Amino acid sequence: METALKSAVGKQQIMDQMSKLGNTPFYFESLEVETDNKAFISIKIMNDLRRDALERITEMRCAPRRELLVHPSLERSSDFKPESFELIVKVSTQEQLDEAVINEIKTIYYEDLIKPENIDGFTLIPVRKRIQMHQNSPVTGPSVVNEIGSLYENKHQYPIITNEFLNVTNIYTANLISRYGATRVTLSPELSKEKLLVFAKNYEEAFHQKPNLELVVYGRVDVMISKYCPIAKTFKTKQDCHLCERNQYYLQDRVGNKFPLVNDGNCNIRILNNKALNLSEYVKELKDAGIQTLRLDFTTERKHEVTQFIKTFKKALESDKIVMNSKEFTYGRFLK
Repeated sequence: METALKSAVGKQQIMDQMSKLGNTPFYFESLEVETDNKAFISIKIMNDLRRDALERITEMRCAPRRELLVHPSLERSSDFKPESFELIVKVSTQEQLDEAVINEIKTIYYEDLIKPENIDGFTLIPVRKRIQMHQNSPVTGPSVVNEIGSLYENKHQYPIITNEFLNVTNIYTANLISRYGATRVTLSPELSKEKLLVFAKNYEEAFHQKPNLELVVYGRVDVMISKYCPIAKTFKTKQDCHLCERNQYYLQDRVGNKFPLVNDGNCNIRILNNKALNLSEYVKELKDAGIQTLRLDFTTERKHEVTQFIKTFKKALESDKIVMNSKEFTYGRFLK
């Protein structure tokens, strides 16, 4: 670099020349040039500098990368307390709750659309909404939570069960959630049979403690949740029209499959799968594999269907052979 005898190269000239990246995949998000405005730099030197820099960056990006191996501490124990095996249900209506009680299901989760009274000999646990409309909506007792914020807010005050929407797919996530105060962890519906059957075993080997795991073995899985309401749009009504409470509506696809629409209580529409998950053929294996709680998830079912499925799953747990109608139900990702 030389001191200019006549005209020095200015800051803007340098920026313009260095910014000529041509047909490369690179671009400058920002470019800063420090100069005393007294030096002379030839165009050739600036071009060579730019070309050399681009070649080095390209080589670095194309070079094989060393994978960073994360070694989590396996010495951290969890806060799980031993639980005995139980078949439980989640209900969305008072009618479903009544049928569950009649069929002697001792632990019942309920959507907060219904307000049940305490029943002697039964444990009723509310399910918090997936979308909390108000920032200050504290956990006030034992609950099933659908998002991590409620778990954090609870700060070990009350027994908390995490729902499947936390999407727990590995033992490290289950352990972390337990240390944040979850007394039981519901596993992701995306897990395959192969992974589910070794989940508890792998957890115990890694953390030297049996986990409290839960799995939904029956029910219509949520496909999505939406603020947009096709029911109100179709009938040209406004929010809180309550039409969805009077009739069961569906979205129908081009081949005739019907996807039930369910209000979450805040005018958010849950779109459910057209077929209900049914793992009745495998509940004995899942129980033997260490999954301590198996859940039936009722949404659109009528009272006679609630009784029918409870009896079917109780029978399946007694090792009687159960054959599922594969056209009427789905295995979800269980057999993927």
